[in-house]
Amino acid sequence: MYFIFLLLFIIIFFSQKILTIEYFENPNSNVFLIGDSILQNKLYATPSIEDYLLEKIDEKNMFFFAEDNTTISQCSSQINNINDSYNNANSYVFVSVGGNDILNKIVYVDNPTLEVLDNIISDYSDLIQPLLKMDKMNIILLNIYYPTNSYFHKYYNYINKWNQFIKDFSEKNNCKLLDLTRFMDNSNDFSFGIEPSATGGKKISNHIISIVGK
Repeated sequence: MYFIFLLLFIIIFFSQKILTIEYFENPNSNVFLIGDSILQNKLYATPSIEDYLLEKIDEKNMFFFAEDNTTISQCSSQINNINDSYNNANSYVFVSVGGNDILNKIVYVDNPTLEVLDNIISDYSDLIQPLLKMDKMNIILLNIYYPTNSYFHKYYNYINKWNQFIKDFSEKNNCKLLDLTRFMDNSNDFSFGIEPSATGGKKISNHIISIVGK
């Protein structure tokens, strides 16, 4: 009987160890969050994305540069914080920006046009170029989810065009795409109708961890 219990203990112990390794097999990876409140939602949710990630990734390997209300023009300074020493396969840079530009220049103005979105797309393309030059890093671009709040439904055509651009840009430049539209689809995923809630933030965090752990 003692032998059976000992054998069961050994099996459970090593099973848990294997699962942990598979879940996050590269604990020394450096993770950078660049952009806006989609990646830094601590003003809108508790626990926040930052809280969730720090449960799985050592603080010394996390770089939380994303800030609430960040626009494309403001994002350059965040990218400039990443120096060349991190240009290696163990660096993962997640970029979520453009949403506030769309809000400021399309959603919160009268009679917006798709041409305005073309300008935002051009600014985004210019922004990402310095990251693309660090060609050994893993660059992961986030698109924009579709807020379930009915106020934003009339802007879905802009989101459609933006997300198609992010998809095409990712493929063309050998970046990964973190497609938020695949899982940020429930009203509980949002705070104040548009920001990631604790529920939505957990989903985003789990996908980040999954990408880094692969």
